[in-house]
Amino acid sequence: MKKSPEDSQGRVILNINPYQRTYEWRSIIYDKYGRLLYYENERGTVNSTLFETEYPYKTGHIDNPYGLSELDTEYDQDYKAGDIITEENKPLEGLLILDYDYTGDAYTYCYASRRTGEWVYNTAESYKRDRISIEEKYTERVASVKI
Repeated sequence: MKKSPEDSQGRVILNINPYQRTYEWRSIIYDKYGRLLYYENERGTVNSTLFETEYPYKTGHIDNPYGLSELDTEYDQDYKAGDIITEENKPLEGLLILDYDYTGDAYTYCYASRRTGEWVYNTAESYKRDRISIEEKYTERVASVKI
């Protein structure tokens, strides 16, 4: 399942619980040949209606999703979604990482600032930039939030 037809990342449903109306899922990525591979170890359980709303594009059927291979990445990103990162000597302003796109090697982020002891950010206003630029400039992981 994908968010849009152009996406190279998505989720595969591992198990369906009809009584609780939930799906157990795991993240996948499509390689350049169209094969599916598990991407990272991101997994979870979510309400089936919410899942189908967020991932409306079904791209196929896998008889045994447990047989998929892990993606062997060429490089690893330093930050995960929910990390707040800052420059070395600027502890009150930084970025909240919203997502990492492996195929584009880029982070999606929004600006964050620390006010009265709490981090303030607006996820509706997001930006995208290459991984290397972000990791070279923002070297300190100062907090992690649930997004």
